[in-house]
Amino acid sequence: MTKLRVFAKRLGPPPLEDIGLLNILDFTVPTEIHIYQQLDETEPTLVQKVTFDPEEPIPEPEPEPEPEPEPEPEPDENVLYDSTIHSKLHDGKVRVIEEEGSLKPNGLGVECRASGKPRCMVNEDKTFSLITGTGHGRFYFYVLNYDATLEIECAFWNEAKGQDLSLKMRSRHNEGSGGASGGSTANRFGGYGLSIDRTGWGAKREDFHNQHSQSESGKTPEKPETKKYFTIKFTVKDEGKTVKQTAEMNGKLFMTKVDKTPLPYMVDKSLYEKQSYFWVRENIDSGSGEIRIKRLRILKA
Repeated sequence: MTKLRVFAKRLGPPPLEDIGLLNILDFTVPTEIHIYQQLDETEPTLVQKVTFDPEEPIPEPEPEPEPEPEPEPEPDENVLYDSTIHSKLHDGKVRVIEEEGSLKPNGLGVECRASGKPRCMVNEDKTFSLITGTGHGRFYFYVLNYDATLEIECAFWNEAKGQDLSLKMRSRHNEGSGGASGGSTANRFGGYGLSIDRTGWGAKREDFHNQHSQSESGKTPEKPETKKYFTIKFTVKDEGKTVKQTAEMNGKLFMTKVDKTPLPYMVDKSLYEKQSYFWVRENIDSGSGEIRIKRLRILKA
């Protein structure tokens, strides 16, 4: 003997009781149910007819239609680099890397270099970290960044003595036959720099390796807190015969700086098309530091 129970399931929240429609203890002949809807005292309206037949297989519910795929966003010509698009640094596959992608001119690759045994850690939460010991560990991103804005959303993930976030734009720091420590001075411009720590900001021009000029400093609109993300936008752009540098923190402008006497190699765009990069550096006086990065972009300025 086959029993048939037909009921309506009401969806919450909160959880609601089912409504029984039909109970047949000995289900041997086809049974048809008409389902009506009635609002107040209006005429009932037939909504659906359902036939239950013991000789027919139980009908499979109709599958829900597949959602329409969202169209791919149109490439934004103002975005020269986006770490969430042009790298695998946000895939959540935990690993340590020293180099990824192409290091050719504008190859969009990245490498770890300098003192402090720096390493890049890809994190499970789809961020990536610059982890370095005592020294000046950094990432070099091989991205053309002439007349551009560096935008970084990041957080100091711990506290270490001397820890800061140091950014450098328009850099050819390692070019020339002698690398960072040799070769033509005009062929290895260090770049325009900005640093952020828990007390404020500093900005310098690095004429060539470890030779700085035009130093300025001040307070940031907010004090960075451990494990709290903040966004920095650092722009370096030619304006006539000068180079203007601006910086924002969480949308608030805190620096406007103008280089009125750039040397010819600092504004020779053809040099930077041959090879250039920007860097993200972490200076540590003692211990070990981590900067965690949620997103990193280079935008046309």
